[in-house]
This record gives sequence, structure tokens and C-alpha cells, in this order.
Amino acid sequence: MIAGRRDGLSLMSYQAPTTIMEKTTDNTGDGGLSELLPQDAFAAAQMDAWLFWEQYSHEPYVAVARFQMVYLGKPAQDIDPNLRKRGTAALDHLESRLAGARFLLGDDFSLADVALLAYTRLAHEGGFDLARLESVRRWIGESERRLGLSPVR
Repeated sequence: MIAGRRDGLSLMSYQAPTTIMEKTTDNTGDGGLSELLPQDAFAAAQMDAWLFWEQYSHEPYVAVARFQMVYLGKPAQDIDPNLRKRGTAALDHLESRLAGARFLLGDDFSLADVALLAYTRLAHEGGFDLARLESVRRWIGESERRLGLSPVR
């Protein structure tokens, strides 16, 4: 995620723009993103934990396996088994959380859901089996509808 300003300055990563939006009181120019930020401090900390987890425990495995298959043309059997193992563990962690909650922060849709949705909804393109993850599939569908996205096939 990149947060830009009218003077041309920008911040990259999920955490930096989120922190700015959390500290902004008038929400001017945020494109409605502040609706994705929890008002409760504990929920905001949970959101940050999910954003950090996405960067260090999900994206490096799920997205990299997808990149190798989609853009480098590698067959599934040539993907590093460690990517497969850790990507599967990340998806299993999501399944565990979503089995007991509508969204990552419970009943509230947040920036954490948006961040995790991006690569999770495309995980099958990296050779991951989403068919076995009922709660993840439900969450993907509900998140796509919430964001007005067409379902991925």
C-alpha cells in the first residue's frame, strides 16, 4: 500500500499509511479508508498484528509460489517444498481464525482483511488447495462482495 500526499511525498508499506490515517482526525482525502480502521485501541493493535503477519508469514510464501507459477511458468512440482509447507501453514492459520469469526477482527471488516485478501484469493494460482479451507473461502467471497470485486475463478 502506498499513501501519497498532494506535495508528492509518499509512504510505502501497510503500517506507515495506517498509522497516518489513525492519527488523522478529519479523514480528508483518505478515500474512505478510515472506515477500515478500528476505533478501539485493542482492535487497532490486532489489525496491526495481522498486517505484520501478512508481510512476514503469508506473503513470502503464498505470493512467491504464485509468482513462480504464474510469471516464471514453473510447474507446481518444481516449487520449493518449503514455500509450499509454509504457505499451507499460513493458510491453515487463516482458516483457524476465520472458523470462529466473520472477519479477521471478528465482526468488523478492516484493512487487515483487505491486505490478506489480495494474495489469499489468488493462492490457488500458486498451487495451494483452497477447496479444503471452507472458512477462508467464505471469507474471500464475503470480502470480495464487500469491496465490489468480481470473484476470482
